[in-house]
Amino acid sequence: LCGCLSLTLWDENYGDQRKRDTKSSQSTNSLSDDAGPSNSTGESCFSGFSGAARVVWSNNEIRLAGIISSLFEGSMYVFVFMWTPAINTDDEEDPPFGFIFSTFMVCCMAGSSFFSVLTSEHSMFQIKTEAIGIGIFATSAILFGIMAMSTSTSLTFGCMNVFEVTVGMYFPTMGILKSQIVPECQRSAIYNIYRIPLNFIVLMSLLTDLTPSQSFGVCFLMLSLATFLQWKLMLQRSSGNNGSIWYVERPSVVDEEQDENIDIQAKTPLVNSV
Repeated sequence: LCGCLSLTLWDENYGDQRKRDTKSSQSTNSLSDDAGPSNSTGESCFSGFSGAARVVWSNNEIRLAGIISSLFEGSMYVFVFMWTPAINTDDEEDPPFGFIFSTFMVCCMAGSSFFSVLTSEHSMFQIKTEAIGIGIFATSAILFGIMAMSTSTSLTFGCMNVFEVTVGMYFPTMGILKSQIVPECQRSAIYNIYRIPLNFIVLMSLLTDLTPSQSFGVCFLMLSLATFLQWKLMLQRSSGNNGSIWYVERPSVVDEEQDENIDIQAKTPLVNSV
């Protein structure tokens, strides 16, 4: 109902069509510089959505990024629904949910800080974003596998905290990847397409009567698939590069000194000897 009302009553803010990025190879249906916005809001929304769907279908990197983000974020939402019954056993007192949630938020913040450390430009080896993604998804899959088989509340709670660290690392990682992969002129429509499988995963988790262990097992399978797809995405993006696929090599101190000496020699004027 809300979608029908917005489609018929809201006018689209197109902005300046001349500023749109028409040089991107993925933007196959971009409007020309001289073309103005369509008179029909419904036709414009449909054409924009269908064009974004064609871009997602034709570009493997965009398609992989969408599937990976849906798998991880779907597992994250399943975790949100299931962490309370997973640690709330019948033979114990009610745990302090407020303190537990605060612990999760601190771990999430620690994950974001750890991502900054891994991608710092001051380190000799700056880990690539794609490689960090593989570590995030593989670690999360292992944690959900442990939680699915664990009978210890303490072990389950520890795995939950580590998973929140991976959540804190995920958002800047995926934000960087999407900014590099998804074309800016169609980013809004493509992100809406990404939410379709995510919403499907969330609805299935709510409509099915799965226990926390079974839900964590499903998350283990989804994150294992996300790890494999992230590996394919990293190989595809690093094809043709001679350097390492895991990190960005920084020039050593000796190389920097040699470059400085070359610059000094190039700037020094020649003096004619008498």
